[in-house]
Amino acid sequence: MKALRRKAPPNGPIHDNVLAEAPAVQSAVPDGPNPSTAAPFDPTPYLHIGSFSIRSAFFIVRQLLAAAPSDATPESKAALRAVRKIGEEIRVIFNADGQDRPTTDPRRVDALVDLRWTNVYRRIEAYATLPVERYPDAGVAKALLGNLFRNGRSFLNLPYADEWAESERLLTRIVDEGLEDALDRIVGPAFLFELRLAHAEYGAVLGTVTARAIEPKVNRAGPLDRCMVAINEYAFLVCAEVIAKKRSASSAAAALEPIVAFKDAQVGRRAPPEEPPAPASGHEPLPAVP
Repeated sequence: MKALRRKAPPNGPIHDNVLAEAPAVQSAVPDGPNPSTAAPFDPTPYLHIGSFSIRSAFFIVRQLLAAAPSDATPESKAALRAVRKIGEEIRVIFNADGQDRPTTDPRRVDALVDLRWTNVYRRIEAYATLPVERYPDAGVAKALLGNLFRNGRSFLNLPYADEWAESERLLTRIVDEGLEDALDRIVGPAFLFELRLAHAEYGAVLGTVTARAIEPKVNRAGPLDRCMVAINEYAFLVCAEVIAKKRSASSAAAALEPIVAFKDAQVGRRAPPEEPPAPASGHEPLPAVP
């Protein structure tokens, strides 16, 4: 039996002619995205928000309420109301912590008081070195050093409250013992004026710090844990609606964007989101869920 052999066409090898003569094949895949090949919805970015601070929790709850979809299902509304409820507890703690008030660092005003007293001391000290025969107040300056600064400026190294108390005692003595005129001549009225201003600010700052220190301690761990659970349950429910085809993936992404922004900021993938406009404090109740 003869082996069958294909005869090569006259114009060259078989494969060259086949490619040249074959008609173009139209693609069966239409232009644009193909729904049948679209990637499945991935809920991972929206779940397991993790731990956060009181300030972060308050901010995230506000953002989730603001991003709530207008067509939210009754189930997701109920879950979001649970988020708002614990958010109100967080808001109370936020206010108790004074997070919406500017903080004052006592170190700045403590350093300012140190500087003002040092200026007064050094001017008296310098004046005391002048010859008394030409500058009679030089003797007064020596007396002031022994009277007011028997221990030099060591009181400036005391703890904040003790330093303020000693500063208060010295300023009171200056008035009670009639030393103001002598100090105005030797030190200069501008230095005493600035010293009194710094001392008054010192007292105000220390009073604020002391008041905060004795405020009753508020339990934070419990509300933060409940807030984390409520947010995670809400996110899980919204994602489940996408999987059940009750909500589009884009709608879920918009509703849960505050969670993604927070998680990304935590790991440095993006800058922290800007805080929302007023009311930025915790004095206004959180928006209600319709």
